[in-house]
Amino acid sequence: MSVVRPSVNLDVAGAQQLERALNEFDDDVEIDLSDVKFVASSGLRVMLKAAQRLKKSGHSVTVSGANDTVLEVFKISGFSTVVTIID
Repeated sequence: MSVVRPSVNLDVAGAQQLERALNEFDDDVEIDLSDVKFVASSGLRVMLKAAQRLKKSGHSVTVSGANDTVLEVFKISGFSTVVTIID
């Protein structure tokens, strides 16, 4: 399993950085959000696209280290039904 740990919030600019990082992996990926304070819709989109791409080849995306604010965004958006979230 590969691990990606963004060190910026996942707004438009941060989401672009995450997308470039995620595109380098073709195995199971854990996204460690320990350093991320918030996730905008652009960040959700990038993680969703990665999850869909990896699922096609039998792999998955797991999210860890998300704070309560980010977890609430995942819950409201339904994102928590798309990826595995580890508290």
